[in-house]
Amino acid sequence: MVDGNTADFSEDFDAGALEGAQGTIPGAQASDEFAQRLEEAYGKPLDSLAYGPESYDATILVALAAVHSGGTDGPSIQSSMAAVSGATGGTECSAFAECVEPARRW
Repeated sequence: MVDGNTADFSEDFDAGALEGAQGTIPGAQASDEFAQRLEEAYGKPLDSLAYGPESYDATILVALAAVHSGGTDGPSIQSSMAAVSGATGGTECSAFAECVEPARRW
């Protein structure tokens, strides 16, 4: 099974029909800390964290590209994506707040 059908189907099938079935959820496994922070930001428990870490990273990259380019329009952000993603060197950092100043210099 894939992410679109990994819900609990136990009541829809005869007992044992799904025995041994396995499903996969795409993307990175979110840490407990990340999952807690995401749920706190969302305001309630989430059914799935699929693509949560990837979406978070993408959002941070777009924000850093805006900082780097000095613009929030698509072409400005696009022109800075390689610089803020590490493709052209830069400084390794792991949180938006610590990446802002280096992003201005990359």
